[in-house]
Amino acid sequence: MFFAGHGLADDPRFYLIPHDLGYDGARTPEALSARASQIFTHGISDEELERALEPLDAAQLLLIIDACNSGQVLETTERRRGPMNSRGLAQLAYEKGMLILTAAQSYEEALEATQYGHGLLTYTLVEEGLKQGRADAHPADGQIDVREWFDYAVRRVPLMQPEQRPRVFYRREPPAAVLVVGKRDGIGK
Repeated sequence: MFFAGHGLADDPRFYLIPHDLGYDGARTPEALSARASQIFTHGISDEELERALEPLDAAQLLLIIDACNSGQVLETTERRRGPMNSRGLAQLAYEKGMLILTAAQSYEEALEATQYGHGLLTYTLVEEGLKQGRADAHPADGQIDVREWFDYAVRRVPLMQPEQRPRVFYRREPPAAVLVVGKRDGIGK
């Protein structure tokens, strides 16, 4: 699952802000924060996301959120609870082998650069990581697995914008099968 757009944190919750939420004001972080209570009632909370993901029958699930404050979905007050800030989603992430990548920390903006036409995380993942094959690194074998892809973005985005640091969650144990997300022509097997 992939979401690129606006996001807001309201400790301990995180909200995806869809384009059709019924808010007519400016969509800057400052304007969104000023009208947060109105926006939260129309946004999609991490708890709602949990309920939507729960019935999915999947061996592995990727969740990528390219939005401001998106690292909030990885916050927890109890470290052993897992990646998410609600018990149900933490357990769900563990059971489904969910890998999670967020564009920024819970207190950071996720920037969009007009020269790229995307948010920095999306640009890094799609344009550089997959299309240019830059994520194929460890090992450089012509295949880009999900960990190479996510790790590339975690290293690359702060080089483009030091004030933005993506976060990633992997299960402790590796998945039974490596999930390949891309291939480079003429390289590897």
